[in-house]
Amino acid sequence: ADPSPIGGNIKIEYGAELLIPMPFVQSQDAFRASLFIDGGNVFTDACRSGNANCANGVDLDDLRYAAGIDITWITPLAPLSFSYAWPLNAREGDLEKNFAFTIGIGY
Repeated sequence: ADPSPIGGNIKIEYGAELLIPMPFVQSQDAFRASLFIDGGNVFTDACRSGNANCANGVDLDDLRYAAGIDITWITPLAPLSFSYAWPLNAREGDLEKNFAFTIGIGY
């Protein structure tokens, strides 16, 4: 079995967004563009015994950051968001995905 920790009971996340008016779009209520920076990570204070890869507590040096652009289309069904981001401090072993597509509102 892989002793790597997955998940945790402590989550730190934050973000900032700069809304940009979309030129050439007649209905500014239906489309929204933004530049963003997000950060966060998951930590634990309940490591299982025998898991050498687990560290108890929050280490702010382990926060990850990404910056990117997002375009959201407000449809009658649900908002559709298309995001493209670049990791700012990825480390070896991190799973990196640049493109994301979201239906609805994410929390």
